[in-house]
Amino acid sequence: MNTYRLIQATQHVGSRSRFLGSDGQPGEYQTVLTLLAVAAGYPMVADRLLVALENDAGSNGISRWSDFVAALDPQGAHGSPGALVPTDFAATSPGSIARADAASWANLHQGLQASIVPDGLADLEPFQRWGAVVARFSFTL
Repeated sequence: MNTYRLIQATQHVGSRSRFLGSDGQPGEYQTVLTLLAVAAGYPMVADRLLVALENDAGSNGISRWSDFVAALDPQGAHGSPGALVPTDFAATSPGSIARADAASWANLHQGLQASIVPDGLADLEPFQRWGAVVARFSFTL
């Protein structure tokens, strides 16, 4: 919560602020809260998600948040991992650190999938822009 307040304090919160949103337009604060929840709830894999958000999403032609989350699916639509699943999570021995990270990744994906709401931010760009800020404030990267 303190990290969110620090980030919020750096923003102009007037009536036209993108951060808080306006009539019919969701605020980007939702993006910040989602990414901070990832950093706090999944600290062992949050850096990989933030790197994928910043570097890999655009090269895979992803421009919507829901498509980004779908690309994080370790099971994938056809049984193969999504395009943004870290490759070292696929073939690991039971009990290894990477296996625990793979389980965290699967839980993270489920949580992100459940958090997608019809009236939320749909474009990936705010998530990419705020991902770097959240990484800096949360000491993830």
